[in-house]
Order: sequence, then structure tokens, then C-alpha cells
Amino acid sequence: MEIKGGTPLHGEVEISGAKNAVLPILAA
Repeated sequence: MEIKGGTPLHGEVEISGAKNAVLPILAA
């Protein structure tokens, strides 16, 4: 996976945040 731009972690942080926000909702 190639990441182009000055903030290569931006996409990963968004994905991790989305998973962390969704997991508690699914578990509830």
C-alpha cells in the first residue's frame, strides 16, 4: 500500500479511530 503525501499516518489513524468507535456500538 503506497501512501502519497506528507502525512502517511493520517489514513491509518482515521481507520483505527473508526474501528474503535464502531466496536463498542456493535458490542452494545
